[in-house]
Amino acid sequence: MDQKELIEKFSKEAKLKSTYQAGKILKALVKVITDELKEGNQVKISGLGIFKVRETKARTARNPKTGETIQVPASKKVSFKVSSTLKKEIKG
Repeated sequence: MDQKELIEKFSKEAKLKSTYQAGKILKALVKVITDELKEGNQVKISGLGIFKVRETKARTARNPKTGETIQVPASKKVSFKVSSTLKKEIKG
């Protein structure tokens, strides 16, 4: 499913008058989640899961092509933990 299909289904499910409204809501949701994660906050969505930022440590790695050792700097990554409710729904 791509973004367009998601917006269309969301529009029907929420009984919105247009897909334009659904698109604006989706974009706003993504922006709010992104802004909260940038501030270091986690975002919990009941029935879906938890988004949060994790810090990775600096480490030494190897370039698989050349075998050369390289330093990978510390960074941040977004993680998502699926809620137990969603897990149960998917398992049936």
